[in-house]
Amino acid sequence: MLDNQSEIIVKSARRARNPALAPRSLKRSGAAYDYNVKSASRALEVIELFNLAQKAGRPFDALIMDLHVKNGMGGVETLSRLLEIDPGVKAMVSSADTNHPAMLNHKSFGFKGLLPKPYSFKELKQEVHSLLLETE
Repeated sequence: MLDNQSEIIVKSARRARNPALAPRSLKRSGAAYDYNVKSASRALEVIELFNLAQKAGRPFDALIMDLHVKNGMGGVETLSRLLEIDPGVKAMVSSADTNHPAMLNHKSFGFKGLLPKPYSFKELKQEVHSLLLETE
């Protein structure tokens, strides 16, 4: 659902080197709607944030997930765990590894959106907006 305060989790392996680039960009989007963005660099953080929001009755509207995370659970495995909690979760996969099966056929892995790296600010905004409008 797209409203004036959509809740989004961004899981990014780059948080340590470039703190929450996508969350900062989404917060400064200047669009007609704002995003309340939470960022996490580890899959367990994402799962915990997701569970807490579900239990509080304020589930996240979307997730943006890096495909690969060094020394950690990647986007595919993280999403499979989130789908056990909520089969309707709206997640977008993001990676520069465009030959990975999840990037070639993202829907078969449960992702509803795709954001190949590198991407522009305009592409980020468009893809997040599309993901939030996804009704499937």
